[in-house]
Amino acid sequence: MSPLTPGMVASRCLPPTRLRYTRLEWEQTPLLLGISELGLAVVSLATEPSQLIRGRSRPWQTIGWIADDAGLVTWRHAMYQWVQQLQGDFPLPLDVRGTPFQLRVWQLLREIPRGQVCSYATVACRLGQPQAVRAVAQACAANPLALIIPCHRVVRTDGSLGGYRWGQARKRWLLQYEARLAGLPDRTPQKTKANANPLPAAINRIRAETPS
Repeated sequence: MSPLTPGMVASRCLPPTRLRYTRLEWEQTPLLLGISELGLAVVSLATEPSQLIRGRSRPWQTIGWIADDAGLVTWRHAMYQWVQQLQGDFPLPLDVRGTPFQLRVWQLLREIPRGQVCSYATVACRLGQPQAVRAVAQACAANPLALIIPCHRVVRTDGSLGGYRWGQARKRWLLQYEARLAGLPDRTPQKTKANANPLPAAINRIRAETPS
């Protein structure tokens, strides 16, 4: 997986002021793609831009959204091909915008193998900031490129699914879908936060790999 290099990352953490967008129907969920002058800036499980920006910061509320299905056929086709496997680099340019901390978190998320999960606490430890679990969760929530930056692969330390902007049902389905693609047993967390069962094996494996 290629790192989020300067060529892929915009110079500012603010979202683009203007995005062309198109929609793609994929499996059990729609995908909304937003493309800036620099590249793919948004992948969302929303159906409309208004749903995507709900609850986001003020700069997101002022984006100019321009529907352009005809002009974005290449992007739609590339995304359709990429989601068949949900791994590897996206073939077209990315416009990734975030704070330095968010970019570090997002890079670590891209390193979680398809079909596996990782806890928020483990991500924080890998950053060298074990107390930053809440900040990691907030970075996941701010992720503008769903699937490409796979925030759905991050779960709670107790083994429960944790939050997901597009709902736990979709998060569970994505993890199960990826396990099938990878030819792995389904170890998707099924319990709620209140359940105190041991960590699932997938989290234990990744935790064991975390440098001390």
